[in-house]
Amino acid sequence: LKSLRKEETRLVQQRKLFECRNTLSGLQEALDKAKAAADSVDDLEARALAISVTPAALQALKQLEGALARAQADRDALATRVVFSLEPGAIGRVHLGGAPSTELHFEALLTSPTKIDIDGVGQIEVRPGARDMAEADRALQDAQEALRAGLAKLGVDSVADAEAQLQKKKDLQGDARTAKADLDTLTRERTLSDGSRIAIGLEALKKHVKTLRTTAEELEVKGVQLPAGREELDEALRGAVD
Repeated sequence: LKSLRKEETRLVQQRKLFECRNTLSGLQEALDKAKAAADSVDDLEARALAISVTPAALQALKQLEGALARAQADRDALATRVVFSLEPGAIGRVHLGGAPSTELHFEALLTSPTKIDIDGVGQIEVRPGARDMAEADRALQDAQEALRAGLAKLGVDSVADAEAQLQKKKDLQGDARTAKADLDTLTRERTLSDGSRIAIGLEALKKHVKTLRTTAEELEVKGVQLPAGREELDEALRGAVD
């Protein structure tokens, strides 16, 4: 009788080891995938967080860009437009700001005192409205500096760059949500075939896998070996009980 009980115990331990290893195989795969998904979520969220551009920040940049465009337009409106129509022989003889003419018909928008030299004739100096132009220059410089500061604060080179960075941030956030959904599926609450329950979450899955592995290793240390198969094990166990 003692021998039969010993055999029954051995077979029960074999079945327990078989169930541990069989369950462990599927859960380990789920755990590996869950860890990868968790790492992906952390990486994607960190990369998205590193991008400082937000919709509000982009809108502020666009407003600064608009202010710069208006300041430029206001300055250009105060400029003096000089239109040139030269005779063929005059090409190269007219110098605008020191540069010789290369075309018969062209125009120049002058925002500061500029000299027009005409070989064999003399010199013409054009002086746009000094007071208004000085104010327009200051307004333009202020607008340029404001935009430069806004770009530097966000670490971008232009408004177009900021738009691209914001889109990249949205893409990363979308990918992070997808990875989080995968993680939630892999770490959902579940009941195993042996009736044991795994609570929701990655840590619960890790804990259960660790418990199964410890149990299997303890059985193997005792000398318990895996049977050929579950059906053979059940049959042997029934025989021992009978």
